[in-house]
Amino acid sequence: MIRATLLALLATTPFALADPYYPSAGDQVTPSATGISLLAYDGSAGIDLPFGAPFHQVMYTLYTAIPAQPEIWLQSECPLGPVITAEVGNDLSLVFQDDRLIGWSFLPGTELTTPEGLALGLARGALETMPGVAFFDSTLGVEFEAGGVFGLLSEDGQSVGYLWGGGVCIFR
Repeated sequence: MIRATLLALLATTPFALADPYYPSAGDQVTPSATGISLLAYDGSAGIDLPFGAPFHQVMYTLYTAIPAQPEIWLQSECPLGPVITAEVGNDLSLVFQDDRLIGWSFLPGTELTTPEGLALGLARGALETMPGVAFFDSTLGVEFEAGGVFGLLSEDGQSVGYLWGGGVCIFR
């Protein structure tokens, strides 16, 4: 009777059947408009680190997936107010405020992409064919927005030179 009840409970409780996720080197890291997602290298499990996730959870998870010593510093002068910036490997710069993840940006040379396929070096022509991309001029140059992810074209205007999501320290 107890076994039948337990099996019935497990069958109706999806989270009880979910595979646990333990980050490891080689996992797929995907920044998006809502935060950062990780997927196990074999596709078996994953985790979302949404904006608002605690500093220690984000840093532990990403450090395990991107095993490189992070560089962390306080940016006291930022349009958002004082923030903590952490560079993870050669891929991501993370922005934290009040111990919570509020933004990310790609570091030069990263091969990461967003779920929409946005990446550093993506040709402007390819960007223009993506649905919902809006371009606008700013004091930084030609900026764009695509599904909540923002970017800046390279100086020659022919490719994506900078990408970010959420709150980052950009002075306009």
